[in-house]
Amino acid sequence: MKKGFTIVELISVIAIIGLLAILIIPNVKNMIENSEEKSYKVQIKSIKDSAESFANEYFSLFPKENDASVTVDLKLLKDLSFIDYKIKNPKNSKYFSDDSLISLTRKENTYKATIYLRDSKKISNLTKYRKHIVMLKEKNLYSGSNYKSASNIVVSNFDELIYPNTKYSVAVINEPSTINKGFQTITYTVTIIEDAQTYVYTVKRDEKP
Repeated sequence: MKKGFTIVELISVIAIIGLLAILIIPNVKNMIENSEEKSYKVQIKSIKDSAESFANEYFSLFPKENDASVTVDLKLLKDLSFIDYKIKNPKNSKYFSDDSLISLTRKENTYKATIYLRDSKKISNLTKYRKHIVMLKEKNLYSGSNYKSASNIVVSNFDELIYPNTKYSVAVINEPSTINKGFQTITYTVTIIEDAQTYVYTVKRDEKP
């Protein structure tokens, strides 16, 4: 006749399982975190590559001075099919927000991307709604007293025709909240009237207060 486990045996089994859990769970957690970090870096590289591809394709729109920068948002890259609409942050499974900013800085004849990401639980359901490219140009993302000037805005159609200032108006809004810790968000609202149609776009910038 088979005997059941004694209390001592049960305690021993539970102790072994507990010990294994103590040894295994941190390793599994580390493996998951490492995998998420690797996936995150892949996504970041994908966004950078997409932004730099955009800069190379629309090179004629960009300022010609070395070290000059242009700021675009992630939504523009999505609208122009340089990046997938539903790109996510693997660390928290949220979408990279449409108003995440990418600064493209000219180095000789190429542009290098620096990314300022935000996360969002939702993304816009609208796809390819833009008829224009709207960018913010500046010498340096975090310096310069003239960053609010309408002359810092580049407005173009997809055929790379740059619009004169008479074609659009620019308003600047200082948002009271800080989306990124330590940075105030400056929002440019660009209104374009074309063929009796009105189009309104925004381009943002994070400014050190």
